[in-house]
Amino acid sequence: MSTSAGEHLAAQLGALPLFRGLAKAHLERLSSQGHVEHRESGWVYRRGERAQSLFILLDGHISVTADVGAEEVEVFRTDQPGACGGATHAHLGEPDKQVYTTSMRALGTCRLFVLPAATLAAVMREWFPLPVHLQEQDPADVVTGPAAPQQRDRLLALGAMASSLTHELNNPSAAARAAAVALTNRVRRSRELLARLAATASAPEQLRALLTLQERVTQTALSSAGLSGLEIADRQDQMATWLEEHGIRDGWDLAPTFVQVGLDTPFLDTVVTQAGPAMADDALRWLNYALETDLLLQEIDEATARISTLLRSVSAYGPTGRDQQQLLDLNDLLDATLLMFRRRLADGHVQLVRDYDRSAPRVTGFAAELNQVWTNLIDNAVDALEGGGTLTIRTRGHLGHVRIEIIDDGPGIPADIRAQVFDPFFSTKPIGEGTGIGLDVAARIVVARHGGTIDVQSERGRTCFLVTLPVRRSAGPHASATT
Repeated sequence: MSTSAGEHLAAQLGALPLFRGLAKAHLERLSSQGHVEHRESGWVYRRGERAQSLFILLDGHISVTADVGAEEVEVFRTDQPGACGGATHAHLGEPDKQVYTTSMRALGTCRLFVLPAATLAAVMREWFPLPVHLQEQDPADVVTGPAAPQQRDRLLALGAMASSLTHELNNPSAAARAAAVALTNRVRRSRELLARLAATASAPEQLRALLTLQERVTQTALSSAGLSGLEIADRQDQMATWLEEHGIRDGWDLAPTFVQVGLDTPFLDTVVTQAGPAMADDALRWLNYALETDLLLQEIDEATARISTLLRSVSAYGPTGRDQQQLLDLNDLLDATLLMFRRRLADGHVQLVRDYDRSAPRVTGFAAELNQVWTNLIDNAVDALEGGGTLTIRTRGHLGHVRIEIIDDGPGIPADIRAQVFDPFFSTKPIGEGTGIGLDVAARIVVARHGGTIDVQSERGRTCFLVTLPVRRSAGPHASATT
């Protein structure tokens, strides 16, 4: 290395927080005994290999992972110059007997300063003898064995999970509360209408016939979930027009519920015929309240079940077992998650487009944890559409994998922060409105728990979070999330 190149490298090292405060002579010694390496995407070193070097990031983006129990979990991901990994404890014990306790992966082209473990051990003992001596004398401070980092990572993961759980419970708990309030009103109004119908009916048989129709429709009503947004809007228009033509007040308020459960105008003809002109308005409103009651009960059931699965998912980060893996239909999981956002999407402010591949294969995985991923991604997309827009949920099966895309046409993620969105505690939301760990936890679930990948592509007018999950998880090394 030429003198000028060595001086330039020494100056670069001196600007890093890791070497701040070192004398010029120290920096020159490090630069002369280490070297710079350029790495493309891939492993820099792997856990369990002989710890020969300390790797210090100069430019680029890296991911460092560690084993937590039987899983490989991402500890951190960064593009911050000075981040390091590898032979970090070369000065403790015998360097030639140490192994890497973590793994490092280059995420794209990286430039690394590589310092031999023997050099690190020598300069640490020469320049900082007292700290080295104290660490050697107090084994409790030495983190070289596998148990200590695993315990530390479990605690970090559990803490992150607890914070994330608090944030994620807001959606289903708020949905359950809102549905309970609405249900109270529907039951009260239903009783009032039933009393009026009983008073108006010309004979008991007429009221019994209406009760039979109500029972039949609540048991056999179909869902409109398979319809597109345009088809649903067209049916609501047709239904509202029919109601107005038959003298039903505020037909636009009744049409959405009737369409949602799959009723058609011939069935409403039957109700009107059975009730007669004097009772038609009350009969249809009573039927509407009965259907809304069933829908609200279903929403409460889904919300409370979601709370239970979220609470159960905490055990996946503890030392006492895991949820059972299952063969999962990802389309069904996405629909269950979207139910939690029903009220946020119901006002038409955000148009929802489901573009599902119904032939996509099922995936082996943990349902509760994948629902956490969808909750975080959909919540962020809806937040990005504060001014209105379109949320598209797309699934595709392809070559042994299933791709899930969560797309919004909001303002996009600025290029200068796009690489940070999966970093722990990074958030673009105001203080108090986001934990900054939702995407970090989502990446851990996708990558470490399911062997998949998660990526983000963003420009103004289109942000896409792309999750790819293997149909059958391989036994090989875990993939890393990319940004």
